[in-house]
Amino acid sequence: SAFNRTLHWYTAILFIILAISGLSMLFGKKLLIPLLGAQGFAGYANFAIGVHNYLGPFFAIGVLLIVVLWIRHNLPSKGDLKWILRGGGLVGKGHVSAGRMNAGEKVWFWIICTVGVAVCVTGLVLIDFPNQVQGLAISEMGYTRETMQYSSIIHAGLAILWIGAFFGHAYIGSIGSEGSLEAMSTGRVDANWAMQHHD
Repeated sequence: SAFNRTLHWYTAILFIILAISGLSMLFGKKLLIPLLGAQGFAGYANFAIGVHNYLGPFFAIGVLLIVVLWIRHNLPSKGDLKWILRGGGLVGKGHVSAGRMNAGEKVWFWIICTVGVAVCVTGLVLIDFPNQVQGLAISEMGYTRETMQYSSIIHAGLAILWIGAFFGHAYIGSIGSEGSLEAMSTGRVDANWAMQHHD
């Protein structure tokens, strides 16, 4: 539907912006100072932090909507193991039955439900909630230095893993599976694509 496609692209675009801004904050000193100079990097870093902090909560809303609205289509089913063992049809002959969502799509969904939710929660803990509690000590809100340190490690580590998985998802959803990008853009697929991928 148009709503599901809009939700997908809304979240995907925010994911890309947050990935770029987050990685540039994480690795920027080593990679960007030689290119931009110290002052140029300081200006860019200030911009990147603002973008990351501002868009993070909007991204979390998209992730939450995906989890709530799409979970019923992504519950494990008996054909998933066969789909995985057959590599989605790459191993053996013939079509692998998948239902509405194949096991690869379900794996990506559960990465969003686990890794994605953890990245969103730790991001909110790190940046957005403390900034909103003016006049209260961070420790009064349950935030301690230790909490912030753990959140920082979890946020960065899981975000890097998620970005790595995203490259696989983006490849399969674009040039890796001809017709998939058209489906996510228009909501329609070629009849031959439908026969190849679904019963």
